[in-house]
Amino acid sequence: TGPYLAMALAPLAEHPLVGEVRSFGMLAAIELVKDKAGPVLFDPVGEVGVICRDHAIDGGMMMRAVRDGMIMSPPLTFGRADIDDAVRIAAMALDKTAADLRRNGRKEEAERHFNAASELTPLDFTIVRASMPLRGGDPFGEEFFELYQKFQDAGSPYHGIPRGQ
Repeated sequence: TGPYLAMALAPLAEHPLVGEVRSFGMLAAIELVKDKAGPVLFDPVGEVGVICRDHAIDGGMMMRAVRDGMIMSPPLTFGRADIDDAVRIAAMALDKTAADLRRNGRKEEAERHFNAASELTPLDFTIVRASMPLRGGDPFGEEFFELYQKFQDAGSPYHGIPRGQ
């Protein structure tokens, strides 16, 4: 399952808050950065990692923050379904961290993250809708109904993946 963990976590490297995803067996780290170009670390170092860690814990997964590195060391008994859940929770923690950055005056970093998340998963109803109010949209307005129609037209995909695949 170590190789599966590495494969499942790899797409998170595309998120603007993530500078690097690395793993060794069932150990993994997700490095958070202010800007991938460089990479540029957050200042002060460690503050954003704690925010992300707290969101992961709230979502039901223990993830340690070491500076701005999110450390995962799941039980060796983890199967593929457990890994999929852990990656989903990690992605949710990244999204909520971006929302917190925006609310706390770090709008540029948050906008970059939400735009990339929407591009990576344009049919992930949860991610796109959740970011609407954080981007100044109305989750119950016309934008929502347009999104919902696209979601229905795509066959109500689960996390952007058409059902039945």
